Amino acid sequence: MSGNDRKNTTVLFNGDCEICSKEICVYQTYGARKGLPIDFKDINATDLNSLGLTRDETSRQLHVIKNYELFKGVKAFVVLWNEMPRYRILAKIFSLPAVSQISQFLYYHVIARYLYRRDMKRLENAGAFGAEVECVAEDALIEIKKHTSLVINSLGSGSGGDVMFLFFEDICGETTGIKMPRHAKSWGNGNAIKEKLNTERAKAVKGFKDDVE
Repeated sequence: MSGNDRKNTTVLFNGDCEICSKEICVYQTYGARKGLPIDFKDINATDLNSLGLTRDETSRQLHVIKNYELFKGVKAFVVLWNEMPRYRILAKIFSLPAVSQISQFLYYHVIARYLYRRDMKRLENAGAFGAEVECVAEDALIEIKKHTSLVINSLGSGSGGDVMFLFFEDICGETTGIKMPRHAKSWGNGNAIKEKLNTERAKAVKGFKDDVE
């Protein structure tokens, strides 16, 4: 069995974030030295679509996949620390109910927001003119908008950006084959009309075929 085959823990981190990279580098070096089955992947060089994720959501907080289960934020750190003997004491401490709740709140509402704003500013300085923000708390997006001149497209993040984006199929009630996203809303029942149209089309094609034959 190759080294890649036996790796059952994947860490998704933002390599463009200087602070994140320095911390992950410490874990990566330790894991490599100990031969631990941990795969560290930079989200900027990873096909996130194949994992059902986007760069926007993975750049906001650490993501760890362990045995096909996804963990985010402090829970992701706990999973990662549990994989490394040196850091298991941290995993135990941050698994305590009270510590877990407080640290998750501080991580998401303070640390993650700060790092996300830094990432937005980096994109702005690189020449980007806009960014799409997906499923972020509306108050967080309002705060982020205060610190960037980027045109912000809000997808399921409230009205705190410059543009509120929703797929046309969702608006018209034509979404099929997938579960309707929680942030989406329909103002029509396009599916019913499409089904009726398809029935009429099938009837017409069959009538044409019968007459020709």
